[in-house]
Amino acid sequence: MAKRRKVWMYCPPKPKKPQVPDGLKAEVSSKSRTLIDEHLNPTHVKPPPKNPEFNYLIDLFTLWYQSYFYFCAIYACPHP
Repeated sequence: MAKRRKVWMYCPPKPKKPQVPDGLKAEVSSKSRTLIDEHLNPTHVKPPPKNPEFNYLIDLFTLWYQSYFYFCAIYACPHP
């Protein structure tokens, strides 16, 4: 079996992703907080059931990760 030859390649550096400006982050965060407080929490987050058998929603929140914006939820797990 013949030996493989090593070959050099040019790999240019990846361009940096554009960052979200702080003003836009603050505006999006505040508007999403209002959306969650006024519309999503009252319609989707209910008090815990009397005999919980399944997971249920207890909180909604938002999260910035790098230049991505996420809506997240926290669920309660009543059974082990």
